Amino acid sequence: MIVEISAEAEADLIDIFEFIGRDSETFAFKVTDDILDACERVGHFPYSGVVSPKQDNPNVREIYFGRYRIAYLIRSNSVYVLAVKHTARDRES
Repeated sequence: MIVEISAEAEADLIDIFEFIGRDSETFAFKVTDDILDACERVGHFPYSGVVSPKQDNPNVREIYFGRYRIAYLIRSNSVYVLAVKHTARDRES
């Protein structure tokens, strides 16, 4: 399946990069690249994530990568990444 990244998820990735980049730009690149790799894997295995407990839609799912929660929507021929949040933050999506 094609993996699409929402504007919100893209902004989340920029925030993650900037936060980590304060200490290490190299590590910031690694973490954000690894998160994007996890998103790509979801495209291959879209039903591997758990149904989001805050949604009333079995196609809204989430996976965890390290300390990050990646929320996504399964569409007919694509996976749409909704958000990427640090697990220490309040659940917003």
